[in-house]
Amino acid sequence: MESQFRKTIIVGDVHGCLDEFLLLLKKCNYKRELDQLVLVGDLVGKGKYGYDVVKWARENNAKCVLGNHDEVLLDVRNGERPLGGLSDTHRRDYSNLNEEDFVWLENLPYYLELGPVTSQQTETLYDKNDSDLILAKATPFNPNANIIVVHAALKPGVPLSEQSKRMMTRARNITSKGDLVEESVPDSVPWVTKWTDEHSHVVFGHDAVRGLQINPYSTGLDTGCCYGGLLSALVLPDWEIVSIRAKEMYSKPNKPGTTFNVPA
Repeated sequence: MESQFRKTIIVGDVHGCLDEFLLLLKKCNYKRELDQLVLVGDLVGKGKYGYDVVKWARENNAKCVLGNHDEVLLDVRNGERPLGGLSDTHRRDYSNLNEEDFVWLENLPYYLELGPVTSQQTETLYDKNDSDLILAKATPFNPNANIIVVHAALKPGVPLSEQSKRMMTRARNITSKGDLVEESVPDSVPWVTKWTDEHSHVVFGHDAVRGLQINPYSTGLDTGCCYGGLLSALVLPDWEIVSIRAKEMYSKPNKPGTTFNVPA
Protein backbone atom coordinates (compact mmCIF):
# COMPACT_ATOMS: atom_id res chain seq x y z
CA MET A 1 0.00 0.00 0.00
CA GLU A 2 1.06 3.59 -0.52
CA SER A 3 1.18 5.90 2.50
CA GLN A 4 0.26 8.96 0.40
CA PHE A 5 -2.83 8.55 -1.77
CA ARG A 6 -2.29 10.54 -4.96
CA LYS A 7 -4.69 11.21 -7.81
CA THR A 8 -5.69 7.81 -9.15
CA ILE A 9 -7.54 6.97 -12.35
CA ILE A 10 -9.10 3.48 -12.42
CA VAL A 11 -10.29 2.48 -15.91
CA GLY A 12 -12.89 -0.17 -16.72
CA ASP A 13 -12.60 -2.97 -19.30
CA VAL A 14 -10.77 -1.51 -22.32
CA HIS A 15 -11.02 -4.59 -24.59
CA GLY A 16 -8.76 -3.20 -27.28
CA CYS A 17 -10.54 0.16 -27.57
CA LEU A 18 -7.27 2.07 -27.73
CA ASP A 19 -8.61 5.34 -29.17
CA GLU A 20 -11.28 5.63 -26.50
CA PHE A 21 -8.78 4.71 -23.78
CA LEU A 22 -6.35 7.46 -24.76
CA LEU A 23 -9.16 10.00 -25.14
CA LEU A 24 -10.54 9.09 -21.71
CA LEU A 25 -7.12 9.64 -20.13
CA LYS A 26 -6.93 13.02 -21.81
CA LYS A 27 -10.38 13.97 -20.52
CA CYS A 28 -9.28 12.91 -17.02
CA ASN A 29 -6.24 15.19 -17.32
CA TYR A 30 -3.93 12.23 -16.80
CA LYS A 31 -0.31 13.15 -16.08
CA ARG A 32 1.98 10.15 -16.13
CA GLU A 33 4.60 11.73 -13.86
CA LEU A 34 2.04 12.64 -11.18
CA ASP A 35 -0.96 10.31 -11.39
CA GLN A 36 -1.51 6.66 -10.61
CA LEU A 37 -3.21 4.75 -13.44
CA VAL A 38 -4.91 1.43 -12.72
CA LEU A 39 -6.76 -0.89 -15.13
CA VAL A 40 -9.36 -3.46 -14.04
CA GLY A 41 -8.22 -6.05 -16.59
CA ASP A 42 -9.50 -7.35 -19.93
CA LEU A 43 -7.19 -5.21 -22.01
CA VAL A 44 -7.49 -7.58 -24.97
CA GLY A 45 -10.14 -9.21 -27.14
CA LYS A 46 -13.27 -7.88 -28.86
CA GLY A 47 -11.81 -4.50 -29.87
CA LYS A 48 -9.30 -3.66 -32.59
CA TYR A 49 -6.09 -2.97 -30.71
CA GLY A 50 -5.79 -5.11 -27.60
CA TYR A 51 -2.12 -5.75 -28.24
CA ASP A 52 -1.44 -2.01 -28.42
CA VAL A 53 -3.34 -1.44 -25.16
CA VAL A 54 -1.07 -4.00 -23.48
CA LYS A 55 2.06 -2.39 -24.93
CA TRP A 56 0.92 1.09 -23.90
CA ALA A 57 0.10 -0.04 -20.36
CA ARG A 58 3.44 -1.82 -20.00
CA GLU A 59 5.52 1.02 -21.42
CA ASN A 60 3.73 3.61 -19.29
CA ASN A 61 4.00 1.63 -16.05
CA ALA A 62 0.25 1.37 -15.54
CA LYS A 63 -0.96 -0.88 -12.75
CA CYS A 64 -3.38 -3.60 -13.79
CA VAL A 65 -5.14 -6.70 -12.49
CA LEU A 66 -5.58 -9.81 -14.61
CA GLY A 67 -8.85 -10.25 -16.49
CA ASN A 68 -10.33 -13.44 -17.90
CA HIS A 69 -9.66 -12.40 -21.51
CA ASP A 70 -6.04 -11.61 -20.68
CA GLU A 71 -5.81 -15.00 -19.04
CA VAL A 72 -7.03 -16.69 -22.24
CA LEU A 73 -3.91 -15.50 -24.06
CA LEU A 74 -1.72 -16.81 -21.26
CA ASP A 75 -3.49 -20.18 -21.47
CA VAL A 76 -2.50 -20.39 -25.15
CA ARG A 77 1.07 -19.43 -24.35
CA ASN A 78 1.22 -22.13 -21.67
CA GLY A 79 -0.22 -24.79 -23.97
CA GLU A 80 -3.48 -25.05 -22.06
CA ARG A 81 -5.68 -23.84 -24.91
CA PRO A 82 -5.32 -24.06 -28.73
CA LEU A 83 -4.76 -20.80 -30.59
CA GLY A 84 -7.18 -21.94 -33.31
CA GLY A 85 -10.01 -22.02 -30.79
CA LEU A 86 -9.81 -18.30 -30.10
CA SER A 87 -11.82 -15.50 -31.66
CA ASP A 88 -10.28 -13.47 -34.47
CA THR A 89 -9.53 -10.55 -32.15
CA HIS A 90 -7.89 -12.79 -29.56
CA ARG A 91 -5.74 -14.48 -32.22
CA ARG A 92 -4.70 -11.09 -33.58
CA ASP A 93 -3.79 -9.85 -30.12
CA TYR A 94 -1.87 -13.03 -29.34
CA SER A 95 0.12 -12.85 -32.57
CA ASN A 96 1.09 -9.20 -32.05
CA LEU A 97 2.31 -9.44 -28.46
CA ASN A 98 6.05 -9.78 -27.92
CA GLU A 99 7.99 -11.52 -25.16
CA GLU A 100 8.03 -8.41 -22.96
CA ASP A 101 4.26 -8.09 -23.29
CA PHE A 102 3.66 -11.69 -22.26
CA VAL A 103 6.01 -11.44 -19.29
CA TRP A 104 4.16 -8.31 -18.19
CA LEU A 105 0.81 -10.12 -18.46
CA GLU A 106 2.14 -13.14 -16.59
CA ASN A 107 3.13 -10.94 -13.67
CA LEU A 108 -0.21 -9.18 -13.28
CA PRO A 109 -1.82 -9.74 -9.87
CA TYR A 110 -5.39 -10.90 -9.38
CA TYR A 111 -6.11 -7.98 -7.06
CA LEU A 112 -4.54 -4.72 -5.93
CA GLU A 113 -4.85 -2.82 -2.67
CA LEU A 114 -4.32 0.87 -3.29
CA GLY A 115 -4.66 1.98 0.31
CA PRO A 116 -7.11 4.33 2.02
CA VAL A 117 -8.33 7.39 0.16
CA THR A 118 -7.36 10.69 1.73
CA SER A 119 -9.91 13.47 1.99
CA GLN A 120 -7.78 15.86 -0.05
CA GLN A 121 -9.47 16.80 -3.32
CA THR A 122 -7.68 16.87 -6.65
CA GLU A 123 -7.52 19.91 -8.88
CA THR A 124 -9.12 18.06 -11.78
CA LEU A 125 -11.78 20.16 -13.46
CA TYR A 126 -14.22 18.73 -15.97
CA ASP A 127 -15.94 20.80 -18.61
CA LYS A 128 -19.61 20.00 -18.10
CA ASN A 129 -20.31 21.48 -21.52
CA ASP A 130 -17.95 18.98 -23.17
CA SER A 131 -20.21 16.82 -25.35
CA ASP A 132 -17.68 13.97 -25.18
CA LEU A 133 -18.00 13.66 -21.41
CA ILE A 134 -20.60 11.87 -19.31
CA LEU A 135 -20.13 12.50 -15.60
CA ALA A 136 -21.47 10.69 -12.55
CA LYS A 137 -20.57 10.54 -8.89
CA ALA A 138 -19.66 7.47 -6.86
CA THR A 139 -21.38 7.16 -3.48
CA PRO A 140 -18.96 5.50 -1.08
CA PHE A 141 -20.18 4.61 2.40
CA ASN A 142 -16.68 5.45 3.62
CA PRO A 143 -14.92 8.11 1.49
CA ASN A 144 -11.63 7.14 3.16
CA ALA A 145 -11.99 3.42 2.49
CA ASN A 146 -9.18 1.11 1.43
CA ILE A 147 -9.46 0.77 -2.35
CA ILE A 148 -9.33 -2.80 -3.69
CA VAL A 149 -9.23 -3.43 -7.44
CA VAL A 150 -10.26 -6.80 -8.88
CA HIS A 151 -11.46 -7.78 -12.33
CA ALA A 152 -14.69 -9.59 -11.47
CA ALA A 153 -15.62 -10.38 -7.89
CA LEU A 154 -14.63 -11.08 -4.30
CA LYS A 155 -16.21 -13.49 -1.84
CA PRO A 156 -17.35 -11.72 1.33
CA GLY A 157 -15.62 -12.78 4.54
CA VAL A 158 -12.65 -14.39 2.80
CA PRO A 159 -9.16 -12.83 3.08
CA LEU A 160 -7.82 -11.50 -0.21
CA SER A 161 -4.94 -13.98 -0.16
CA GLU A 162 -7.42 -16.87 0.03
CA GLN A 163 -9.80 -15.75 -2.72
CA SER A 164 -10.37 -18.06 -5.71
CA LYS A 165 -8.33 -16.87 -8.68
CA ARG A 166 -10.95 -18.15 -11.10
CA MET A 167 -13.76 -16.33 -9.32
CA MET A 168 -11.73 -13.11 -9.12
CA THR A 169 -11.59 -13.11 -12.93
CA ARG A 170 -14.99 -14.61 -13.80
CA ALA A 171 -17.71 -14.40 -11.13
CA ARG A 172 -20.71 -12.09 -11.29
CA ASN A 173 -23.19 -13.56 -8.81
CA ILE A 174 -23.29 -15.15 -5.37
CA THR A 175 -25.67 -17.84 -4.13
CA SER A 176 -27.65 -17.89 -0.90
CA LYS A 177 -24.99 -20.29 0.45
CA GLY A 178 -22.32 -17.67 -0.16
CA ASP A 179 -20.68 -19.28 -3.20
CA LEU A 180 -19.52 -17.13 -6.09
CA VAL A 181 -20.79 -18.25 -9.51
CA GLU A 182 -19.82 -17.14 -12.98
CA GLU A 183 -23.34 -16.60 -14.34
CA SER A 184 -26.77 -15.95 -12.96
CA VAL A 185 -28.30 -19.14 -11.58
CA PRO A 186 -31.45 -19.72 -9.50
CA ASP A 187 -31.10 -18.42 -5.96
CA SER A 188 -28.22 -16.10 -6.85
CA VAL A 189 -27.84 -12.32 -6.77
CA PRO A 190 -25.13 -9.86 -7.84
CA TRP A 191 -22.13 -10.46 -5.57
CA VAL A 192 -21.86 -6.76 -4.73
CA THR A 193 -25.17 -6.90 -2.84
CA LYS A 194 -23.45 -9.06 -0.23
CA TRP A 195 -20.22 -7.05 0.01
CA THR A 196 -20.70 -4.74 3.00
CA ASP A 197 -17.20 -4.19 4.36
CA GLU A 198 -17.23 -0.65 5.77
CA HIS A 199 -13.44 -0.38 5.59
CA SER A 200 -13.02 -1.18 1.89
CA HIS A 201 -14.38 -0.12 -1.47
CA VAL A 202 -14.01 -2.59 -4.34
CA VAL A 203 -13.59 -1.32 -7.90
CA PHE A 204 -14.23 -3.95 -10.58
CA GLY A 205 -15.29 -4.63 -14.17
CA HIS A 206 -16.40 -7.76 -16.07
CA ASP A 207 -20.14 -7.05 -16.00
CA ALA A 208 -21.09 -5.02 -19.08
CA VAL A 209 -24.73 -6.10 -18.97
CA ARG A 210 -25.24 -4.51 -15.56
CA GLY A 211 -23.02 -1.65 -16.70
CA LEU A 212 -22.11 1.13 -14.33
CA GLN A 213 -22.74 -0.05 -10.77
CA ILE A 214 -22.65 2.60 -8.06
CA ASN A 215 -22.89 1.03 -4.61
CA PRO A 216 -21.86 2.10 -1.09
CA TYR A 217 -19.09 -0.50 -0.90
CA SER A 218 -18.18 -1.02 -4.57
CA THR A 219 -18.13 0.57 -8.01
CA GLY A 220 -18.45 -1.42 -11.24
CA LEU A 221 -16.86 0.20 -14.28
CA ASP A 222 -17.56 -2.11 -17.22
CA THR A 223 -19.87 0.01 -19.36
CA GLY A 224 -19.52 -2.00 -22.57
CA CYS A 225 -17.22 0.15 -24.70
CA CYS A 226 -16.42 -2.73 -27.05
CA TYR A 227 -20.17 -3.19 -27.61
CA GLY A 228 -20.66 0.44 -28.59
CA GLY A 229 -21.34 1.62 -25.04
CA LEU A 230 -19.03 3.73 -22.90
CA LEU A 231 -15.53 3.56 -21.47
CA SER A 232 -15.56 4.67 -17.84
CA ALA A 233 -13.06 5.62 -15.17
CA LEU A 234 -13.27 6.32 -11.46
CA VAL A 235 -11.08 9.29 -10.51
CA LEU A 236 -9.93 9.42 -6.89
CA PRO A 237 -9.87 11.01 -4.40
CA ASP A 238 -12.78 13.09 -5.72
CA TRP A 239 -14.91 9.97 -6.49
CA GLU A 240 -15.83 11.28 -9.94
CA ILE A 241 -16.89 8.79 -12.63
CA VAL A 242 -15.86 10.00 -16.08
CA SER A 243 -17.15 8.26 -19.22
CA ILE A 244 -16.85 8.74 -22.97
CA ARG A 245 -18.85 7.11 -25.76
CA ALA A 246 -17.40 4.38 -27.96
CA LYS A 247 -16.56 5.43 -31.50
CA GLU A 248 -18.25 2.33 -32.87
CA MET A 249 -19.51 -1.14 -31.99
CA TYR A 250 -16.45 -3.38 -32.17
CA SER A 251 -18.14 -6.59 -31.05
CA LYS A 252 -21.73 -7.78 -30.85
CA PRO A 253 -23.05 -8.77 -27.40
CA ASN A 254 -23.46 -12.51 -26.86
CA LYS A 255 -27.17 -11.99 -26.25
CA PRO A 256 -29.01 -10.03 -28.96
CA GLY A 257 -31.00 -7.10 -27.67
CA THR A 258 -28.71 -6.55 -24.68
CA THR A 259 -28.88 -3.03 -23.25
CA PHE A 260 -26.35 -1.50 -20.90
CA ASN A 261 -26.78 0.52 -17.75
CA VAL A 262 -24.86 3.72 -18.45
CA PRO A 263 -25.00 7.17 -16.85
CA ALA A 264 -27.46 9.53 -18.48
